[in-house]
Amino acid sequence: MDPSSYSVGSRIYRGGSSAPNIGPVTDKTGYAERDRAYRTRMRLNALKKRAKAKREKRYMSSEYLSAPDGRTV
Repeated sequence: MDPSSYSVGSRIYRGGSSAPNIGPVTDKTGYAERDRAYRTRMRLNALKKRAKAKREKRYMSSEYLSAPDGRTV
């Protein structure tokens, strides 16, 4: 009996992977766009929380005391 008669395809030993999305990234423009969108979303959330705290007259809350860019005053 020939051992190759039972083989189906290429074998992977020791946890090898053939995933196409693993490896170095050559074009990193997508990361900058994602990070910019994240910072914009966080800034808008901070502004909304600050406006809500001001509307509710919670002047000593951390939402009101923090600057719009997330820094504390």
